[in-house]
Amino acid sequence: MSRYFAPVNGPHPGLDGGPVTVAELLAGYDRRTPLNTVYLLPHGTIRHGVMGTARRAPEPGELAAMRAHVERGLSEGAAGLSTGLEYVPGAYAGAAEIAALCAPVGAAGLPYVTHMRGYESAAGAAMAEVLEIARAGRVAPHVSHYHGPGDELVALVDGARAEGIDLTFDNYPYLRGPAR
Repeated sequence: MSRYFAPVNGPHPGLDGGPVTVAELLAGYDRRTPLNTVYLLPHGTIRHGVMGTARRAPEPGELAAMRAHVERGLSEGAAGLSTGLEYVPGAYAGAAEIAALCAPVGAAGLPYVTHMRGYESAAGAAMAEVLEIARAGRVAPHVSHYHGPGDELVALVDGARAEGIDLTFDNYPYLRGPAR
């Protein structure tokens, strides 16, 4: 992984690119970089490690293995769980899978950060899924790159917060390029 990100971040200060634990990864930054570093457990990497590119819901043993990865990562210092639901393999995961993985995250008081399954005209359905995951996983969701019809987006956030869900989001303050 260090080689993959090296063109953007430079080489990792203490890793040679092989598999590492969350604790080893975080320790590799300690006193070696001037950046504050936190690590979100990557759902897609965890899912791929357990299920490969399977286009289905996990079997009970697979879900248990993924949850064990999440629990171990949290115990080693991870700051939450992230998903990219428009990308493989996250696109193959259902809300129940993600909620099950979010349960230990929520219990630890940490966030679920998501690039949700749709934006623009699909924002309503995508946010409904985020809220389903938040309720079932008892986790505070953070939506990355929240964009779409302004009035609809504000109403979705206001509704979630009125329900008691600690929903946050980020967005970018510029017009994005056209979709291909």
